[in-house]
Amino acid sequence: PLMHLGCTHVWKLLNGKVHCPILKNADISTEKKWPLIVFSHGMGCSRFAYSRICTDLASHGFVVAATEHRDGSGAVSFTMEGGTQNWIPHRRITDAEKEYTVRNQQLHFRVAEVKRTMDLAVKLNNGGEVTNVLNEANDFDLGMFKNCMEVSQPVMAGHSYGGATTLLTLAQDNRFKQGLVLDGWLFPIRDEEISPTQPIVFINTESFMNRQNINRMKMFLTGIKDRRMVFIKGSVHQNHIDAPLIFKTGIIKKIIGMQSDTDPVLVLDLNDKLMLHFIWTNLEMEIDKDVVQFLEHHDTVLIEASDDGLKQEDSTLQKLTHGELISQED
Repeated sequence: PLMHLGCTHVWKLLNGKVHCPILKNADISTEKKWPLIVFSHGMGCSRFAYSRICTDLASHGFVVAATEHRDGSGAVSFTMEGGTQNWIPHRRITDAEKEYTVRNQQLHFRVAEVKRTMDLAVKLNNGGEVTNVLNEANDFDLGMFKNCMEVSQPVMAGHSYGGATTLLTLAQDNRFKQGLVLDGWLFPIRDEEISPTQPIVFINTESFMNRQNINRMKMFLTGIKDRRMVFIKGSVHQNHIDAPLIFKTGIIKKIIGMQSDTDPVLVLDLNDKLMLHFIWTNLEMEIDKDVVQFLEHHDTVLIEASDDGLKQEDSTLQKLTHGELISQED
């Protein structure tokens, strides 16, 4: 407890007080049924690590269900059995294990969890009885979700490992009508032969590009309509999580790989508005003109992958430099 108190004090001293602009248990408007987005987190993260993205999407009229994965890929999680928390630590791969085998098994576990999240949302929307096993169950009224969601065209989205989760989920569950892959880590689907038919957008950071990822993404883009790949210049992989917004000291951010040339607030604003624009377009909803103007104003930071770039041979490395998508030999 003393160490925890000390760490908390140092944290506040370095980073100040963290505020998340939400209202707990606020009533859901009954003026319409709100579209559903299921979100899958990345490696070493949790459902809480993406509050900026999830709350931003929710503020534009979506119900966002953020799954917390218990496959061992998260930072830490737990199950509830008989009122007792059973902790699930982050699973590290040993030298004796094959990483792809482990990651692919985890991926299928994740997809099953996402499907159950969708099942749960449908049950809540239908007014079904759902038992909240958390100790804080009395703090939440699950009945508020009855008849509030439009569940006929749900959206699947995820970051990093959640990106691979998104793609495999789309291929296995046609309830999801479109997918958003945020800096997807596609290694876990390396040997999977999947062909999702839904519209998909890949929103990538500059620092996370590598030949394997780009070439795997190309397989989902070439020759298929309603597919996009966009890069945000000057961004890093961790820009999608909340942490770069919380850490104030540049030295710390550089040490842990969270320092980006482009302001992290701008990166998230661009990311979220790209997500919203894609979702609205494919749901045939009215597109907010302010979102369009914001994206147009910052078009120098956004690079849309061209058809020529996607037609490059698999032996090339797609690299973003000076605002252009170019090829580079190994």
